[in-house]
Amino acid sequence: MRAGKFIFAIIALLLFGVGCEEKTLTTDAIIIKELPKMYLLDGKMKQGEGKVVQSRQELLALFSQDEIDKYPDLKGIDFSTQTLLIGCDGLPSLAHLNYAFYKNKDDDFIFFVEIGGDATQPDPHFHYGIVVEKLAKTAKVIFNVVKI
Repeated sequence: MRAGKFIFAIIALLLFGVGCEEKTLTTDAIIIKELPKMYLLDGKMKQGEGKVVQSRQELLALFSQDEIDKYPDLKGIDFSTQTLLIGCDGLPSLAHLNYAFYKNKDDDFIFFVEIGGDATQPDPHFHYGIVVEKLAKTAKVIFNVVKI
């Protein structure tokens, strides 16, 4: 876990700490719930894609109700106070996930996802995500996925 946070800090410094302009990431962005890997979702997302989901209608545009019903974490999202950040990826070995979520400035956020493998069994297609405090409709979220 500590290694993951260290890697996130280095990535943040490289991406946002280099240059003439000083930029700081803050922890003002609150993760309400980290979601586990979800294998039973087919949906309309491509591998490597990330989505900001602000409403039940947007969630249903990505996944069928039958798929959503398989995951209580997805069914239980209160979109009046929460936003879902969801991505799709894969790894040639069994993946484990580490998440971090930062506010860059105003309505700009960064969702860091560290995907690491530690077994020889492939993990070719899964969805991952977090539920966060409601973001403004104008919010921009950068999905920064690092595979180690």
